[in-house]
Amino acid sequence: MREIKFRAWNDETKGMIPDVQNEILISAISSIPGLYLMQYTGLKDKGGVAEVYEGDILDEYGNIKGNIYQMDKGKTDTVIQGFGTKTWCSTHRRAILLGCTDAE
Repeated sequence: MREIKFRAWNDETKGMIPDVQNEILISAISSIPGLYLMQYTGLKDKGGVAEVYEGDILDEYGNIKGNIYQMDKGKTDTVIQGFGTKTWCSTHRRAILLGCTDAE
């Protein structure tokens, strides 16, 4: 079963707020302009070390390059879409094909 956790990108400081887990904090962050929540997908990068979140950009080898808030996607990169979007399943499958693993 996938662990439910979040992190948030702060557009003002151009930095990540890791491990956003408190429901009140999640609710507050989601309503503040310039703070963007990203949910953990249950995947690890190709090396099995880094957790893959919504909005992460994977290179053609299954490594995390960054996220959509800090850089643009390259031609061969894959952006991990958010849960509930039409393209979530296809990007999840693509990440697995690139060598990412389910973190169980």
